[in-house]
This record gives sequence, C-alpha cells and structure tokens, in this order.
Amino acid sequence: MATLCIGSAPIYQNACIHNFRLQRPRRFISKSMTKTMPDANPLDLRRRSGNYQPSSWDHSYLLSIENKYVNEKEVITRHVLKKKVKKMLEEVETKSRLEKLELIDDLQKLGVSYHFEQEINTILTNFHLENGKNIWKCDKEEDLHATALQFRLLRQHGFGVSEG
Repeated sequence: MATLCIGSAPIYQNACIHNFRLQRPRRFISKSMTKTMPDANPLDLRRRSGNYQPSSWDHSYLLSIENKYVNEKEVITRHVLKKKVKKMLEEVETKSRLEKLELIDDLQKLGVSYHFEQEINTILTNFHLENGKNIWKCDKEEDLHATALQFRLLRQHGFGVSEG
C-alpha cells in the first residue's frame, strides 16, 4: 500500500494577511491509500521474425529503369530554357523593381533558383547598394507588396536589412 501526503502553503504574498493582521499559513495534509494490482496480461516480449520476402526492386531492376529526361532532346530544351531565364534576369533596365523581385520569387517557388544564383545575387546586391541598409528609402510610387517582397528576399539571401 502506498501513502500520499500533499502539503500546501499560500501561493501569494498577501494570502496570510487577513483583517490587517498577520496570520501563520496553515498546512493542509491529505492522505490517500491506494493499492495497485499487477496487470493480468504481461507484455508480449517476443522478437519479430526477420523472414521477410525479398524486394522486387532489386539492383538490376533499378538500373533498367530509364530516365526520360536525360536524352539529348530534353537536355537541349533544358539549356534553351535556362538561357531564356538568364536573359530575363539580365534585362535589368527594362523591368521595374517589382517585376524583378517577383521573377526572383517565382524562380524560388518553382525550385529552380539554384541555376541562377549568381544573377539573383547580382540583382539583390544592386538593390541593397541603391537603397543602403534602409529599404524604406525606396520609391514612393511602389506599394507595400514590393517593399515587403524586397525585404524578405534580401533577408533570405543574407543581406543585413533593418526593419525600421
């Protein structure tokens, strides 16, 4: 059998002041007797069998699967698309700040920004140098979306930009 004793003291500092005179905190003791019985069903500690069926995905089967994106036509298409995106990133003068930032954001969301890290870093470095460490010096005609997008992209790429 187990005995449980619980003691309690006042929680607040003013709990012992009553009618403007100091009283001693009272201790409350509660005793409870409990009896536990062992479980009727002991845990099943048997080890699982290691006799599994062999996998149908053996090494020779995996080598026989053909990747349709490594043939010559797909590689050429991929290089052409990369060149088009690089050209879009290099057309700095013709695009507004918001268009450039949205293009960088779209490339990141598509998961292909690692192909264009150098170009993206160049654009963001130019933004950072133009505005200094305070992005609030940006053009007044651009909206909060452009400012927030620039703030997030600069922070993601490790530029020290202040919030205020």
